[in-house]
Amino acid sequence: MKHILVVDDEEPICELFSGFFRRRGYQVSTAGTAEEALAVLKLKAVDLVLLDLGLPDLDGLDLLTILKIDYPDLPVVMMTGQIIDREFLRELAQRRGAGYVNKPVNLNLLLQEIKWTISACQIPAFAPV
Repeated sequence: MKHILVVDDEEPICELFSGFFRRRGYQVSTAGTAEEALAVLKLKAVDLVLLDLGLPDLDGLDLLTILKIDYPDLPVVMMTGQIIDREFLRELAQRRGAGYVNKPVNLNLLLQEIKWTISACQIPAFAPV
């Protein structure tokens, strides 16, 4: 069973994604802050991180940088309600994000993005360090 870590400070979004992915056979953990996300990754094996750009304690792109240092092959898909511009895409590519989705999220398109990203990486779950 693939394990997704959803990182978003909006609890209703975490609950929505958790239920949606669990009903489709995924294991899901959630975190509302960057600190909580890092704590989850130390305790659980995760196949993909779905990461919101706007977190209360750290910018999502900055957390992406930390994740790529500590877990270089862990796929991270960013979520944002902001308008996507070239600067964001450049930053995402430089920090090696696997992709992004816009909020509000179309759940079926998100599921396809998650499936594609996990299968494209073809790597085992990341064990805690």
